[in-house]
Order: sequence, then structure tokens, then C-alpha cells
Amino acid sequence: GIATAFVATIYGVGLANLLFIPIANKLKAHIFRASQAREMVIEGISSIAEGENPRNIELKLSGFLLEK
Repeated sequence: GIATAFVATIYGVGLANLLFIPIANKLKAHIFRASQAREMVIEGISSIAEGENPRNIELKLSGFLLEK
């Protein structure tokens, strides 16, 4: 009845705050880092393909490392 619904609600709130939200935040951070790494690789390869100066490529790619 009501008691079971209340206990289920408490369990749901507890699991969300103690387990699911922290896992979601870690996943978001991991996905962001992975997408940044892919973007950096694509930028580097396209710069090499366009024949850019290696120093300019280095400066462009070092900008990725400074972003946080």
C-alpha cells in the first residue's frame, strides 16, 4: 500500500543521488574528453593534409590542451 510506495520512493531517490547521477556525470566527462581528443586528431590531420606550417599546427593543437 502506501508504505510500500513510500519505501520505493525513498529507494529511488537514494539510488538516483548516490549512484545514477554520479555515474552520469562521470560518463559525460569521459565522453567530452573523448570527443575533444577526436576533434584534436581531425584538426591535426586536416592541417597536415592542407600543408600548414608545422609550427602553426603545433600552436593550434596546443590550444586544445589548454582548454578545460
